[in-house]
Amino acid sequence: MNAIVVTWRELLVALVVVLAVYAAEMLLLLRGLRARRADTAPREAPPAAGPATPTTEPPFAALALRGEIDTLRGEVAQLRAELAALTAPGAATSELAPYAQAIHLARDGKAAAQLVETCGISRAPPPPLSAPRRRR
Repeated sequence: MNAIVVTWRELLVALVVVLAVYAAEMLLLLRGLRARRADTAPREAPPAAGPATPTTEPPFAALALRGEIDTLRGEVAQLRAELAALTAPGAATSELAPYAQAIHLARDGKAAAQLVETCGISRAPPPPLSAPRRRR
């Protein structure tokens, strides 16, 4: 029985052949891509037969974009007003305000029971809030 023996030299030759085929394939694909780009490149429009007549109304697409821009401007104005209301001094009336107060009290070293009574939060959150105090 004859065994098939493959030497390092034969492996290297096979690797070079595979890489050459891969490089040739990539070059062909790039050439095809460049040809497609050249075909789809915008060409100059032929000159108009007569003088262009200016229209008084913008095209429909421009009107739609103007409407969308106006809508977005209104939304931005509304969000700015909401942001100003949230960042104003004394605006701590949100749902997170009791938890923010509990965090400050926990940093001051208050116990979990005191956090529950003072802030009016449920019993479950205080142990995680008071955990940083215990780590120190």
